[in-house]
Amino acid sequence: MNIAETAADAAEGRFVWIDGGRRTVDFIHVGNLAEAVLLSLTCGDHGAPYYVTDGNPMPVRDLFTALLATQGVDVSACRSVPRAVAVPLAALVDGGARLFRRSTPPPLTNWLVAFLSRDRVYDISAARTALGYRPRIGFDAGLRDMENLAGRSHADTA
Repeated sequence: MNIAETAADAAEGRFVWIDGGRRTVDFIHVGNLAEAVLLSLTCGDHGAPYYVTDGNPMPVRDLFTALLATQGVDVSACRSVPRAVAVPLAALVDGGARLFRRSTPPPLTNWLVAFLSRDRVYDISAARTALGYRPRIGFDAGLRDMENLAGRSHADTA
Protein backbone atom coordinates (compact mmCIF):
# COMPACT_ATOMS: atom_id res chain seq x y z
CA MET A 1 0.00 0.00 0.00
CA ASN A 2 1.50 3.30 -1.09
CA ILE A 3 0.62 6.13 1.30
CA ALA A 4 1.07 8.84 -1.34
CA GLU A 5 -1.35 7.12 -3.72
CA THR A 6 -3.81 6.49 -0.90
CA ALA A 7 -3.57 10.16 0.09
CA ALA A 8 -4.19 11.23 -3.52
CA ASP A 9 -7.22 8.95 -3.75
CA ALA A 10 -8.54 10.28 -0.43
CA ALA A 11 -8.00 13.90 -1.50
CA GLU A 12 -10.13 13.19 -4.60
CA GLY A 13 -12.91 11.63 -2.52
CA ARG A 14 -12.09 8.01 -3.39
CA PHE A 15 -11.55 6.78 0.16
CA VAL A 16 -14.01 4.80 2.24
CA TRP A 17 -13.75 2.99 5.54
CA ILE A 18 -14.68 -0.66 5.59
CA ASP A 19 -16.86 -1.46 8.60
CA GLY A 20 -16.09 1.98 10.00
CA GLY A 21 -12.36 1.23 10.20
CA ARG A 22 -12.89 -0.62 13.47
CA ARG A 23 -10.64 -3.61 12.72
CA THR A 24 -7.36 -3.73 14.62
CA VAL A 25 -4.03 -3.86 12.77
CA ASP A 26 -0.38 -4.06 13.66
CA PHE A 27 2.26 -2.10 11.78
CA ILE A 28 6.00 -1.51 11.88
CA HIS A 29 8.30 1.47 11.32
CA VAL A 30 11.00 0.68 8.78
CA GLY A 31 13.68 1.54 11.38
CA ASN A 32 12.24 -1.05 13.77
CA LEU A 33 12.07 -3.57 10.92
CA ALA A 34 15.73 -2.96 10.04
CA GLU A 35 16.72 -3.51 13.67
CA ALA A 36 14.68 -6.73 13.83
CA VAL A 37 16.35 -8.03 10.66
CA LEU A 38 19.81 -7.26 12.09
CA LEU A 39 18.91 -9.00 15.36
CA SER A 40 17.59 -12.04 13.49
CA LEU A 41 20.86 -12.29 11.55
CA THR A 42 23.03 -12.00 14.63
CA CYS A 43 20.96 -13.55 17.45
CA GLY A 44 18.19 -15.58 15.92
CA ASP A 45 17.74 -19.31 15.49
CA HIS A 46 18.45 -20.18 11.88
CA GLY A 47 15.16 -20.71 10.07
CA ALA A 48 12.97 -19.68 13.00
CA PRO A 49 10.07 -17.36 12.16
CA TYR A 50 9.71 -14.13 14.10
CA TYR A 51 6.77 -11.77 13.84
CA VAL A 52 7.86 -8.18 14.36
CA THR A 53 5.69 -5.11 14.72
CA ASP A 54 5.84 -1.89 16.69
CA GLY A 55 3.88 -3.70 19.40
CA ASN A 56 1.12 -1.09 19.38
CA PRO A 57 -1.89 -2.42 17.44
CA MET A 58 -4.71 0.04 16.84
CA PRO A 59 -7.95 0.40 14.90
CA VAL A 60 -7.52 0.92 11.15
CA ARG A 61 -9.39 4.22 11.46
CA ASP A 62 -6.90 5.62 14.01
CA LEU A 63 -3.89 4.42 12.02
CA PHE A 64 -4.99 5.74 8.62
CA THR A 65 -6.39 8.99 9.96
CA ALA A 66 -2.98 9.73 11.50
CA LEU A 67 -0.94 8.48 8.50
CA LEU A 68 -2.95 10.42 5.94
CA ALA A 69 -2.89 13.56 8.10
CA THR A 70 0.90 13.58 7.61
CA GLN A 71 0.14 14.02 3.90
CA GLY A 72 -2.30 16.86 4.57
CA VAL A 73 -5.43 14.76 4.02
CA ASP A 74 -8.32 14.49 6.49
CA VAL A 75 -10.26 11.21 6.21
CA SER A 76 -12.00 11.38 9.56
CA ALA A 77 -15.39 12.17 7.99
CA CYS A 78 -15.21 9.70 5.07
CA ARG A 79 -18.14 7.39 4.58
CA SER A 80 -18.09 3.71 5.52
CA VAL A 81 -19.10 0.60 3.61
CA PRO A 82 -20.01 -2.67 5.33
CA ARG A 83 -17.65 -5.58 4.59
CA ALA A 84 -20.60 -7.53 3.15
CA VAL A 85 -20.93 -4.83 0.46
CA ALA A 86 -17.21 -4.15 0.00
CA VAL A 87 -16.24 -7.77 -0.78
CA PRO A 88 -18.42 -8.27 -3.89
CA LEU A 89 -17.90 -4.67 -5.00
CA ALA A 90 -14.12 -5.07 -4.83
CA ALA A 91 -14.34 -8.34 -6.75
CA LEU A 92 -16.31 -6.60 -9.48
CA VAL A 93 -14.12 -3.48 -9.68
CA ASP A 94 -10.82 -5.39 -9.35
CA GLY A 95 -11.93 -7.99 -11.92
CA GLY A 96 -13.04 -5.26 -14.33
CA ALA A 97 -9.71 -3.50 -14.02
CA ARG A 98 -7.89 -6.71 -14.88
CA LEU A 99 -10.29 -7.52 -17.71
CA PHE A 100 -9.69 -4.11 -19.30
CA ARG A 101 -5.95 -4.27 -18.46
CA ARG A 102 -5.90 -0.97 -16.64
CA SER A 103 -2.37 0.20 -15.92
CA THR A 104 -3.34 1.60 -12.52
CA PRO A 105 -5.19 -0.28 -9.80
CA PRO A 106 -8.74 0.74 -9.00
CA PRO A 107 -9.40 2.51 -5.68
CA LEU A 108 -11.09 -0.62 -4.28
CA THR A 109 -9.30 -3.95 -4.68
CA ASN A 110 -9.72 -7.45 -3.30
CA TRP A 111 -6.41 -7.06 -1.45
CA LEU A 112 -7.44 -3.77 0.14
CA VAL A 113 -10.75 -5.16 1.36
CA ALA A 114 -9.05 -8.28 2.72
CA PHE A 115 -6.43 -6.19 4.51
CA LEU A 116 -8.75 -3.56 5.99
CA SER A 117 -11.70 -5.76 6.93
CA ARG A 118 -9.97 -8.23 9.23
CA ASP A 119 -8.03 -7.91 12.46
CA ARG A 120 -4.27 -8.18 11.82
CA VAL A 121 -2.52 -8.46 15.19
CA TYR A 122 0.61 -10.54 15.68
CA ASP A 123 2.34 -12.03 18.71
CA ILE A 124 5.88 -10.65 18.83
CA SER A 125 6.88 -12.41 22.05
CA ALA A 126 9.26 -14.83 20.25
CA ALA A 127 11.17 -11.88 18.76
CA ARG A 128 11.27 -10.16 22.14
CA THR A 129 12.50 -13.29 23.92
CA ALA A 130 14.86 -14.87 21.38
CA LEU A 131 16.20 -11.72 19.74
CA GLY A 132 15.86 -9.13 22.48
CA TYR A 133 13.76 -7.12 20.02
CA ARG A 134 12.28 -3.92 21.42
CA PRO A 135 10.62 -1.43 19.06
CA ARG A 136 12.64 1.78 19.49
CA ILE A 137 10.72 4.11 17.19
CA GLY A 138 7.23 4.80 18.51
CA PHE A 139 4.13 5.72 16.57
CA ASP A 140 4.36 9.47 17.22
CA ALA A 141 8.03 9.57 16.18
CA GLY A 142 7.13 7.65 13.01
CA LEU A 143 4.41 10.18 12.20
CA ARG A 144 6.92 13.02 12.62
CA ASP A 145 9.27 11.19 10.21
CA MET A 146 6.45 10.96 7.66
CA GLU A 147 5.56 14.64 8.07
CA ASN A 148 9.20 15.58 7.56
CA LEU A 149 9.44 13.41 4.44
CA ALA A 150 6.18 14.82 3.09
CA GLY A 151 7.47 18.35 3.72
CA ARG A 152 10.72 17.62 1.89
CA SER A 153 8.83 16.00 -0.95
CA HIS A 154 6.59 19.06 -1.37
CA ALA A 155 9.64 21.35 -1.23
CA ASP A 156 11.39 19.30 -3.92
CA THR A 157 8.49 19.76 -6.32
CA ALA A 158 8.09 23.49 -5.68
